[in-house]
Amino acid sequence: MNRPDFAKITAWVFDLDNTLYPPDYNIAALIDVRITQFIVCHLKLSRKEAFELQKTYWRKYGLTLIGLMKKHRINANDYLEFTHDIDIDHIKPNPALQNALARLAGAKYIFTDSTRQYAEKIIHQLGIAEHFDGIFDICDADYTPKPAKQIYEKMLTRFGLMPQQVAFFEDIARNLAPAHALGMRTIWLRWPRDNNADKARPYYDMQAHADSANAPQTHIDYIIEDLVAFLDNLTDNK
Repeated sequence: MNRPDFAKITAWVFDLDNTLYPPDYNIAALIDVRITQFIVCHLKLSRKEAFELQKTYWRKYGLTLIGLMKKHRINANDYLEFTHDIDIDHIKPNPALQNALARLAGAKYIFTDSTRQYAEKIIHQLGIAEHFDGIFDICDADYTPKPAKQIYEKMLTRFGLMPQQVAFFEDIARNLAPAHALGMRTIWLRWPRDNNADKARPYYDMQAHADSANAPQTHIDYIIEDLVAFLDNLTDNK
């Protein structure tokens, strides 16, 4: 794979979870537990029934929330507030990432299937909040998750970006396909495999990464395993 030309890139768009921090923080599992708890409380199901319904809706709609909204008239804000109310004190500041982002010329944005409030908590915990110019969250996307192409277009419009001038970083390979189709530079952050960490991840997260590992690579311009090293290399060679 040829190294893409970043000379014309003026904006850098980053996925949040498992991209700006490593998967060994196991944040997805914490949210997964909260989703099950929400369904138990609101639909009066057993934990086993709630977990099965949660995964059924995730497989069918791409987000458990969509199934709950369609089938049970669950309020999206109530769901998102509850499921993202997790303890993230174990996430540590990342000075190396802070420095890499500070040296990276251009606007920087977060494009996430999570909420703005949650994203703000994460980037403050990492110590990188000052480097971002905007966040496009699941509410901005009208509760439509990646990789629906229309939300990539909406994100670009929201921030006034030309796709040919955007580099997009993601940890799930399939989510890069619409970005590539629109003309963005695509970088897949493929974390080194850790079998023990995989066992700790919730089903949906493991499945997404399994799909990524088997995905065709034609929509990926660059595959990396270290975000900071990649960003440092870009700035060192300018």
